[in-house]
Amino acid sequence: MHKHIDMAMSFARSFVHDPSLPAFITAMIVSGGRVLSVGYNSRRVASPLQDHYKVNPFCNSIHAEVDAVLNVRRKIDLTGSKIYVVRRLRADTADKPVCGLAKPCAMCAAILYSYGIKRAYYTIDNTNFGVMKVVDPRLST
Repeated sequence: MHKHIDMAMSFARSFVHDPSLPAFITAMIVSGGRVLSVGYNSRRVASPLQDHYKVNPFCNSIHAEVDAVLNVRRKIDLTGSKIYVVRRLRADTADKPVCGLAKPCAMCAAILYSYGIKRAYYTIDNTNFGVMKVVDPRLST
């Protein structure tokens, strides 16, 4: 696939996700070939940052993209960075990968844009990934 997608998947496989989650999402922020942050989805209470951008009132968990931003937003300027998002389905193992669509939602895209992250790469299935230009969500109507 892509070396950074593969790297994000290795982070995803090494993390112990909450087994009650329907899928395991991992997001990795990269700049200049260097990993700046890794985030994971969880049932943890949503942050004020996520609440500010929330589109769906029923979204009460932390998204992996938001977790990755929260981990470094006060330490590192994320302008120009890229984010790689992978979705492991429950049946996924290192021997038999099972990936799903991990395209960032509108809320995550707005947060990524506000921190200057310009491009998102995401899994579509086991062998394909997509690329999304992160734009101002107010302009994409």
